[in-house]
Amino acid sequence: MSPQLSGKPEPLPSFVQLVAIVSGESKRVEIHLKRGGSISGSVTTSDGTPVPYVALTSKVKLSNGTFTDLGGASHTDGAGHYRIDELPDASYIILGAMEGGTVPVFGGAGIGGSGLMIFAGGGMRPTKARVVTVTAPNEYEGVDIMIPLTGTHSVSGDVKASDGHRIDHALIRLYPTREPRFSLATPLPSMGPSAFSELPRQLHAPRGGV
Repeated sequence: MSPQLSGKPEPLPSFVQLVAIVSGESKRVEIHLKRGGSISGSVTTSDGTPVPYVALTSKVKLSNGTFTDLGGASHTDGAGHYRIDELPDASYIILGAMEGGTVPVFGGAGIGGSGLMIFAGGGMRPTKARVVTVTAPNEYEGVDIMIPLTGTHSVSGDVKASDGHRIDHALIRLYPTREPRFSLATPLPSMGPSAFSELPRQLHAPRGGV
C-alpha cells in the first residue's frame, strides 16, 4: 500500500532516515544495522482448526493514524503458525489474506484481490485491529488471527446504467465503512449478479467502476 495512495503526503515512520541533497554536493550517510523485533502467532478458524499457507503482512501505523507497507511479510506453516522477523521499532497491525481469484487492473494485468482479508484482533477493519508496538530485539507472541465459520454474510447485486440496462464488465470493490485503503474486489461476471461471500459482520460500502 503506497504511503501516498490518497494523493496527500503522509508522515514516514520514525525509523526512516531523510537525507537532504543539494545539487553538486555529496553527502556521507552512515547506516547502522540493528537486529529487528519479531511478531508471531497463528491463524485458525473459530473451531480451532489451523489454517496453513496464509499470507501475512505487517503494516506500520503512522502518526496520523493511517497504515503503510514498510513492515515484513510471512506465511503460516502447515500447522497455521507464522513469524515475521527483522521489524524496526514501530507500531504494527497484522493482516492475513486468504487466497482469492484475480481481478483486472489497469494495463490488463491481474492482482489477487477477491480473497478474504482479516486482521489480528479486528475482523476486516484495520482501525479495530490489535496494535503491536515493537521494540527490537523482542518477540511479540500470540498475535493470532481467527477466521469465523459462522455468522458471516454475503453481499450480491447487479450493476446497471442510468438507462436501466445491465453492465457486463466492471470491477466491484467492497470497503469497510470509513476504511478507504482496504477493500475486497471482484470482477462483475458476464452472467448473474456480482457477489462477496463469507464476510464478517460489519458495515460495508460497495463501489463499482467500469
